[in-house]
Amino acid sequence: MLPLLILAEAAVLFLVQAVLRRNYPWLAWGVFGGLTLLLTPQWIGTHLSGEFPFVDCFAWVKQYTIQFCVCWVTALRFTSLGQHPWALRATVLLLPINILEAVVEDFGRDHEAHWLVAISGVLLIVGIPNPERSLVLGSDSRREVSYEGVTRGWILEYTLWNWAFVFLNFPMLAAHHLAVLGVPLWIGMREPRRWLLTRTYTLATHLLLMFTFPRLLVPTMDTTYWTTPQRESMVSALCLISMSSFVLRCVIRWQRPSPTHQHRPA
Repeated sequence: MLPLLILAEAAVLFLVQAVLRRNYPWLAWGVFGGLTLLLTPQWIGTHLSGEFPFVDCFAWVKQYTIQFCVCWVTALRFTSLGQHPWALRATVLLLPINILEAVVEDFGRDHEAHWLVAISGVLLIVGIPNPERSLVLGSDSRREVSYEGVTRGWILEYTLWNWAFVFLNFPMLAAHHLAVLGVPLWIGMREPRRWLLTRTYTLATHLLLMFTFPRLLVPTMDTTYWTTPQRESMVSALCLISMSSFVLRCVIRWQRPSPTHQHRPA
């Protein structure tokens, strides 16, 4: 039953991101901006009633930062904001900032497994590919925001790190995030440049639904029983080993001289 529920959530998230890729700026602003503000009193009431077992300070911060990201990206696409180079350069910072939020959360935990995942997050930031290439706005009517420099390898490492973070900090949501992370991963493996925008839309949609319908969505796919100390240690160690290997390969590649700078033989 659980695999079917994961696939169903993935299908919903895939459809949402497909719709948001099109020219519907007011839909994005209305749902992720206006609806977020309208639902905030309800979310606060739900939190005070104790129906948010998975929500802490980090989750609240993540909720509003990711909704802001959607509204900001929509403004880049459909207003004159996207014509300013500084706006695109500033948008690149949103990715490491969002990773850093999770890193700080893990470093604040009193457990070695969390620290390993936090170190993995730091390495992930170090290995962010081609930041100098920034983001590119499409020239067609959709004006999609594309991260032209991102690599499939980095997308894989990000997905592993992010799922490890959720598994350790929010184990009841681990199955949900197989769908939340799986959709952008699938798209990113096909078209890496589309990964960042898809990731933003799927996470924003997930958080909006999770905060609004916690009694329906959390118990239905609760995976707290997946967690054991041994599994936490195994997942965190795997995450750090994989991330360390990735960064080491990046360093070796960076140190190799470019073919254009190699001297021709006399």
